[in-house]
Formats: sequence, C-alpha cells, structure tokens
Amino acid sequence: MNIINKLPQDIVRYIIPFTYTLQPQCLLEDIRDYSHSLNKLYSVSYAQDHTGSFGRARLLNSLWVFSNYCCGNYYQIWKRMFGIKHKPEIWISNWYAIQPHNYQIRCLWGMFTKDERYSYFLHFKN
Repeated sequence: MNIINKLPQDIVRYIIPFTYTLQPQCLLEDIRDYSHSLNKLYSVSYAQDHTGSFGRARLLNSLWVFSNYCCGNYYQIWKRMFGIKHKPEIWISNWYAIQPHNYQIRCLWGMFTKDERYSYFLHFKN
C-alpha cells in the first residue's frame, strides 16, 4: 500500500508538493560548490595566519576587499541575503560584526556566487 494514502489529506495537499519541488540547477551547483570552495579557501596560506575565534583577520579582510571589487560596495553583497535587502548596515552592526571571524567568513563566502568564488581565487593567488 502506498504510504501517501495513509497520510492525512491536509499533509498530502499542502506539504507533500513542497517535497517534490525541483530546485534550479544553478542553485544546486552553488550549494555543492560552497563547501568545496570553503575548504579550498581555508587552505590558502594567509588563511592560516591566526587561530582562535577571532583569528583569520587577514582572510576576512581579503573577502571584504573582494566584495567591494565585485559588487562595487561592501553593503551591496548583503542585499542578496533574504530578509535584509533594505538595511544591511543594521544587520551587520547588530549581529554580523560581533560574531567570530569563522562565522563572518562563512556568511560572506555564502553570499558570493560560484563564479565569484572562482574569481576570488584568481584574484588573490597565494
């Protein structure tokens, strides 16, 4: 017997359609690339300058510089994040800036597209 037939009709009607929704291929490639490229990012020589929760300042600074380079303004890249499109400065000062560097690096790295991540490695060679 099909398991979907055993579920309540509300679940079948309103929740199950979301489980079958295919994601765009470019989004799936971006998700796969994130962890692979993040490992590559942490392996560059200047990423290993410091340790501790607020280490890796040089790597974080290079990401800030690159976001200015590729977006024209540091705050522009944060407008890609869902929910903070209008006032990224508030989110940055109240939440992002007080987090450990590893958190900041992962967030900023996630804002870049797959092509921008590749471009970063070309721009900032070891």
